[in-house]
Amino acid sequence: MNPKHEALAQGLAAGLSKTKALKAAGYVAGGDNLKLCPRDDVTARVEELREAASWGAGVDAASQKLAELARRSADLGSAVGLLGAGKLVVEIAKRRDRLEAAKAEPEIPSEAPATEAAPAFIPLPQLSVEEWKAKYGR
Repeated sequence: MNPKHEALAQGLAAGLSKTKALKAAGYVAGGDNLKLCPRDDVTARVEELREAASWGAGVDAASQKLAELARRSADLGSAVGLLGAGKLVVEIAKRRDRLEAAKAEPEIPSEAPATEAAPAFIPLPQLSVEEWKAKYGR
């Protein structure tokens, strides 16, 4: 499946009409392109995306993987499997909320002065054994 087919499947899974999904995927709607919608690989991907969405997954790959793991855990039928599925569904919801919050944050204007990023690691000064003993008394 190529990236355009994936985009088509995602559009169809999201509920777009065939014409709108084709246009969103970059195809010219109509004609032979309408034959792409019932392709086996596209149809299978649409069903996969819809099942993942039923578990609360979004479009991002990590949420889809979590939804798949939740479904498999629930299929175990045990208390541990159901508990694991519940925790995964909660994690999916948290991810979705974080992604939506990030989209809602206003962008920083380009005229704003760039802030310098803090270094990831600041090395502490190294003490010799004598310095450490003098400082900490041991």
